[in-house]
Amino acid sequence: MLAEALLDAEVKVGELLKQIPTRQGMRTDLTSSEYYEEVKSNHDDKNNKPENEVIKELGFNRYQAYTYEKMAGNKDFSGTSKD
Repeated sequence: MLAEALLDAEVKVGELLKQIPTRQGMRTDLTSSEYYEEVKSNHDDKNNKPENEVIKELGFNRYQAYTYEKMAGNKDFSGTSKD
């Protein structure tokens, strides 16, 4: 019973982690144009933290986040399908 509750919690965490928006990397070959400055300013938006930074702030490491997201994507495999 406890193991099932833990598994359910890990799957739920995985579902929530999947909802963290990812942001695209910035092109490094555009270093000398106005376009680069505009893209850089949009890329450095304070409200748009990188996914790995958010995961770290939540107290998880990348491997844990990956594992939980995989578990959330394979509910039938993890035995948490409660339909």
